[in-house]
Order: sequence, then structure tokens, then C-alpha cells
Amino acid sequence: MFYSLTFEDSKLTYVYDVTENKWHRRASYDISNNLTFWRYNHATFAYNRTMVASGNTLCYMDEHVFHEHDGRKILKLRRGGVLTSNDQPFFIDSLELICNNGQHSTRFSNLIDGAIAQPTDGELNPRVSVRYTWDGGNFSDYEDYYLGKVGDYGWQTTMWHLGFGKFFTIEISTTEEIPFAIENMKVAWSPAAWF
Repeated sequence: MFYSLTFEDSKLTYVYDVTENKWHRRASYDISNNLTFWRYNHATFAYNRTMVASGNTLCYMDEHVFHEHDGRKILKLRRGGVLTSNDQPFFIDSLELICNNGQHSTRFSNLIDGAIAQPTDGELNPRVSVRYTWDGGNFSDYEDYYLGKVGDYGWQTTMWHLGFGKFFTIEISTTEEIPFAIENMKVAWSPAAWF
């Protein structure tokens, strides 16, 4: 169950998740493929489903569907807090994402001309995009990492040599049609000195 506040002029939607007891931001892609406020509103629980309205459409939320009702992608994005070492500079030697590795995209199960489409390597090895900042404002370029092919539950999503500074924040996102869940991160770091 959740509650949402939408500010259409600012193109922002904030959602309070009762289960997690936390606020987060939700967004939808508009017809120009730009992020805007979340298209769904007036959520209510009825007929054992969470029903929502979007324009002139009545939909229900399905935890097993990873795109919007009209096929638009859903961006899943998590931005972490600030990592610091008592105001002293440090290196991020590696950062391992602990998540549900070995999941696959469900896109290849769609029928094309009556036949099941063959999966591609990209669909079987879902991608996450990562960017990070050492100053709280200027993010790096996006870097792509993978979550492992189907059944490869031991796959490690590890980022190496992410630079150094005093304050580190990471952002992880994906539009893959998978149940993506970040459980934790392992950070290997070492102290540094300004030269």
C-alpha cells in the first residue's frame, strides 16, 4: 500500500510506501521519452488489487509486470547516501552490488507473429547503469554493468576503481523488465592523501 503526491507543474511525484515506511520518487516517461511526473493517480484497493487511473484509463498494479500499461518502460533508480571517511580523502577500490543476480528479462517471452521470439544475449544478461559523484553535484558518465545470465546466481556485479575524494554517492538504475532488487553493497576502500 502506498500514498502519492504529484506536482504536475514541477513534474514530480513522491510516494510513501507503507510497507517500507519510506518516501521515494516515481516518474514516467512522456511521449518525447523524457522523465516527468508519475502518470498514475487516484490509487485505491478494490477487488483484491491496487487500482489506479491514468488519463482516461483504469489500470491495476501487477507486481509481475515491469512496464506501464501501454508498454512504456519503467525506470528503476536508487541513489545511495553519502559515504565518507571522517572528512578524510579515500579511494573506492571496488564496489560490489549485492542483488538478485541470475534473473532474466521477460521480454523474450512475447509472441512475434505467433512464434516465441528467441532471446538475445542482452535480454538474458540484464544491464544496470551506474553513475557516481565525489562532490554531491557533478555525476560521472553512465557506466554499464550486468546482472548475470539466467540461472547464474553466483554472478558478481562489481565496479572497480571509482576514484577518490571525501564524499561519495552512487546512483544505480535499470529499465530492464526484471524484478530488480538491491539488497546490499560491499565497498572496498583505502585511505588517500591530497597531493
